[in-house]
Amino acid sequence: MKKTITMLMISLLLVLSVLGGCSSKSEETSTDGKTTIEVWAMGDEGKRLSGVVKDFEAKNPKIKLKVTAIPWDSAHDKLVTAAAAKEGPDVIQLGSSWVTEFAAAGGLLDLSKYDKSEEYPNINSDDFFAGASEGSKYEGKLYSVPWYVETRVLYYRSDLLAQVGYKEAPKTQAELKDAAEKLVKLGGKGHYGLDLAIADPMYPQVFSWQNGVDLIDSKNRKANFNDPKAISSMEYYASFFKEGLAAGPDVQIDITQAFADGIKPMYISGPWMINIMNDAKATTGEFEWNIAPLPAGDTDNTSYLGGAGLSVSAYSDNPKEAITFINYMADPEVQVNWYKTANGLPAVTSAWEDPSLADDKILSVFREQLDHAKVPPMIVELESIKQNIIKMVEDVVVGGADVKSEMKKLEQTAQEILDGK
Repeated sequence: MKKTITMLMISLLLVLSVLGGCSSKSEETSTDGKTTIEVWAMGDEGKRLSGVVKDFEAKNPKIKLKVTAIPWDSAHDKLVTAAAAKEGPDVIQLGSSWVTEFAAAGGLLDLSKYDKSEEYPNINSDDFFAGASEGSKYEGKLYSVPWYVETRVLYYRSDLLAQVGYKEAPKTQAELKDAAEKLVKLGGKGHYGLDLAIADPMYPQVFSWQNGVDLIDSKNRKANFNDPKAISSMEYYASFFKEGLAAGPDVQIDITQAFADGIKPMYISGPWMINIMNDAKATTGEFEWNIAPLPAGDTDNTSYLGGAGLSVSAYSDNPKEAITFINYMADPEVQVNWYKTANGLPAVTSAWEDPSLADDKILSVFREQLDHAKVPPMIVELESIKQNIIKMVEDVVVGGADVKSEMKKLEQTAQEILDGK
């Protein structure tokens, strides 16, 4: 394992060194004195970012933006491949896990000196949601500026929950399970209480956070899977499958249709489902739904925080212009406009004071949850550990393995990965 991780890191470092030794295609100064900076943005964000160009260039007449849209599923490979081909952008859109990877390899510019500076007033780590700021740093240094955020909340069939005695959404883990049990009884055979996924390590981590334990202590590089709170959280999660409250991997049902039909009347997801639910309701008109913050465990109701930030290549020849663009994108007004353009929730807390966000009852739930949301562990070994978590969950849920023994083994495996063994 140690050899594999070492070789992967060496490969990434070699690729990034190629980027450092070549000229970026964005190293252009036109005859009119404008400096061109290239921005790589992913998915729909990349396609819609072109609408920002005109306003930015009007406010910064000496800078010209070149935006390249890259599909998310090929973005990581393209970043590495482009570096090897002696091509690279000035500004890169990155998810939090990528920030860790590329910062550790030396591929990103340390932005710490710009944090809370007078010249770039919008780059202030205190102005963003705490979880977003945490996900922008590696070893205490700032390598990314939050652009937009997302978190997960509870979607529920309010009409069905009312029928089983819940006029409001479950507020605790105990109530969540109780509601799931009653919904299964209400629906009968082939119905479930809560939709959960086996191949998503988010769930074990979220339930553990809510009970006061990090499965991975990033700061001390310590695995905590064998912690009693982690074990009880995993037992709670697995119980939904074992007791028939959540569908196993052999049941393949589209969540939108299953929700509308009452087969899966509760699920955990992000803001992208809002429009999908509205469309489903408009099509059928036969159900009522709502969302709520996640139910709390023994400690709180922490949820997962995702989203993206903007980083500068460590090898950009135009760092000042790149920072100028990132400062612009962190402006509260620009963040509100970006939400209106692409539905990306603002990472800047003050942007939520705008009526388009503050007066929206659905969005207010996400605003509340964002104050109680965390990013995954900021470690380069995260992907490897995640795969081991998925295997453990499969062994428990599908194979019937004992939770305590599997969590003990997983802690040993994860710690060996963290220690480079």
